[in-house]
Amino acid sequence: MLATKLKSLLAAAAVMASVGIAAEAQAAALKVHISGQLVGANGVDVNGTLYDVAFANSSCISVFGGCDQLSDFAFNTQADAIVAAQALLDQVFIDDALGDFDSDPTLTEGCFGISCGAYVPYGFFDGLVGIVRANNNPLADVDTISELIFTLPATDLSFGPESVYALFVPADDDGLPEDPGTPGTDVPAPGALLLFGFGLAGLGFAVRTDRRLAWRAAGPRADDAAYVAIR
Repeated sequence: MLATKLKSLLAAAAVMASVGIAAEAQAAALKVHISGQLVGANGVDVNGTLYDVAFANSSCISVFGGCDQLSDFAFNTQADAIVAAQALLDQVFIDDALGDFDSDPTLTEGCFGISCGAYVPYGFFDGLVGIVRANNNPLADVDTISELIFTLPATDLSFGPESVYALFVPADDDGLPEDPGTPGTDVPAPGALLLFGFGLAGLGFAVRTDRRLAWRAAGPRADDAAYVAIR
């Protein structure tokens, strides 16, 4: 009987913990200017690491500290940049109480066309910058990602209506940006840990309850003080 209760409690705790982790991973706080423009987000989950993001429609040189070395970028492979671009589509370009940032691309800072593309740079190729672009296009059935884009470091996106750079910087413990060249902060899961703690507390209660029942079933004994000690 006790073994069955232990298994049930542990299984429930594991399920609750996994649900808590999933909920934490999807949490991102949108940053919206008083004018209603989406300027970025805090706590964007990219492969289990939290980043703060800011949008800028300037040149790569201006946004990424010279745009002349890999350490200027948060991601240094195309695969990682693709994951980051997808995170923007899933967690930032969304419709919520703060604004319809998925349905209306003009609500994103730097975009004023029929769509908005966020550039995520990751490397250099013969003097060009390799870019992955997250395409927030309300005219398409599904938002897409463009993987094969190359641009000059000095190209200024402010002259175009549909593209901005997405500057990813690792989030520290209080959510403030750090230097872009430093590692990111692992996604915390306080909710999951709390739920798991509740599960362990319930487990302890079940053990104590079974002990009480065992003592009562056995009836009064000479070592009744031991019974009192574990109640």
